[in-house]
Amino acid sequence: EQLFTTRLGAQALIVAPKTLVPNWLKESSTWIPRLVVRSANEIGAGSYRGSSHVVVCSYEDLISNARLREEPWIAVVADEAHRLRTGASERARRFRDLKSDRCWLLTGTPIEHSPADLAMLLSYLDPVRFSARALISAPDTVRPAAMPFLLRRLKLDVLGELPEAHRSDIELDFTPTQSRRYFEVLLGQDGVKRIHLQKLSICRAICDIDSDSDASSKLDWLEAFVEHQLPTDEKVVVFSVYLPVLRAAMRRLRNIKPGLCQYISGDTPSAERSEIVYAFQRDGGARV
Repeated sequence: EQLFTTRLGAQALIVAPKTLVPNWLKESSTWIPRLVVRSANEIGAGSYRGSSHVVVCSYEDLISNARLREEPWIAVVADEAHRLRTGASERARRFRDLKSDRCWLLTGTPIEHSPADLAMLLSYLDPVRFSARALISAPDTVRPAAMPFLLRRLKLDVLGELPEAHRSDIELDFTPTQSRRYFEVLLGQDGVKRIHLQKLSICRAICDIDSDSDASSKLDWLEAFVEHQLPTDEKVVVFSVYLPVLRAAMRRLRNIKPGLCQYISGDTPSAERSEIVYAFQRDGGARV
């Protein structure tokens, strides 16, 4: 908020992945309630000047909307900034076109593959002082060069504010259907020829669920837990990298009680996603 007292009519721009734009808008009402925060889509064809203190846009908006690149911003914030580590990408080129007094890059993974990732991010902050090409050619200099410009938060900084975490590993046996299907695939007895990697991939998936029959000891356990053991004042987040598991879990839990379970995947539209999350966080909403 202090930024906006230094210049009359000053505006800041936040660039975030499309799925996080609604979250920025929602959280701003909690953390900066005295500022007007609007999305670029909400402003539409209107003027940015005087429309809000903060404009939030997606990386896709940054590419398609030239007006964002023409405005003089008092500050630009890039959320999930590691998305800019490929300097030749369209989003990176458009981000460099932005005009701002300050630039903040937010990321939990400033180095994904090599020090070159961090070198590229530094070049957005000051392309004269931090030449990405020079830093990449001398990778040992990247970390020392970055230190004065890093504000780093560690788990240890916030652990005292969080409840204690408990982890339980639960061992389950296959259902008879899963077991039969698993060994048919592993031993090549189902009449389909596969290379070894294909067998491993299918067998791994069967450990979660047999997609032919929906048999799953994991989902049997989850269903029983939610129906009989979950305290009435608690909620659950179920996640998996395997979409058939999530879809089957949704069907099973909704059979227990309509409205008990909501579902989010990469295909869920951002507006719908934010509504689902908000409803889940409220009392009385979906519990799973």
